[in-house]
Amino acid sequence: MSAPDERTPDPVEAVLAASRGDLDNAGLRAALLERTTGIIRRRRRVRRFAVAAALLACYLAGAATAETWWPWRPGAPATASHETVPGGGPATVADRPDSDGPPPVPQTPALDGVGQAVATAKISRFEAYRQAGDRFLKEPAQLSLAVRSYSNALSVASAEERAISPERDSWLLMALKDSRIKERSHGNPDR
Repeated sequence: MSAPDERTPDPVEAVLAASRGDLDNAGLRAALLERTTGIIRRRRRVRRFAVAAALLACYLAGAATAETWWPWRPGAPATASHETVPGGGPATVADRPDSDGPPPVPQTPALDGVGQAVATAKISRFEAYRQAGDRFLKEPAQLSLAVRSYSNALSVASAEERAISPERDSWLLMALKDSRIKERSHGNPDR
C-alpha cells in the first residue's frame, strides 16, 4: 500500500469545510443564543415559582394541622372541654395548671348533720398540680400537659411531697420525681 499523496484533496475535508462556513453566520448565532437564553430564563422562573408554591403549601398545611390539633387556645374558655376544676365548676384557661398564674385553690364546703357549713378544706398547690396531671394523664393526647403539670407540682413541692410514693403517685410522676432526685444528686440544685 502506498501512502496517500498529500497533494490530493481529501473529500471529507471538503464537506467539513463547506459546513463550517454556514456556522460562522453571526445572525444565526445571535438568534440561537437569544432563543436558548429565553428558554433557560423561562425554566428558571418556573422552577422558582414551583419552589415558592411548595413552601406556601407546606406552610398552609402546617397552619391547618396546628389549628385542628391544638387542644386549647389561650384566651378562649375551655368550657367546650369536659374538664372541671377541683371545686366542681367548669374549667377556664385561667384554671389550667399550666397557665401563667398561680393555680386555684378550690374550696369545698363540708356539711354536718344539721346542714351547716363547718369548714372549708384547702388543698396545697402541689396537690392541685398533681390532680391536674392525673386528669391529663388519663388521655394519651394530653401527655405533654400531664408532664407540665407534674413538673409544676414538683417545683412547688415540699421535701416529703418530693419523695416517691408508689401508692399515691402515677408512673409518670414517679419517673419525674426520680429524675429530679438524680439531677439534685449530680449537682443541679435548680430543679
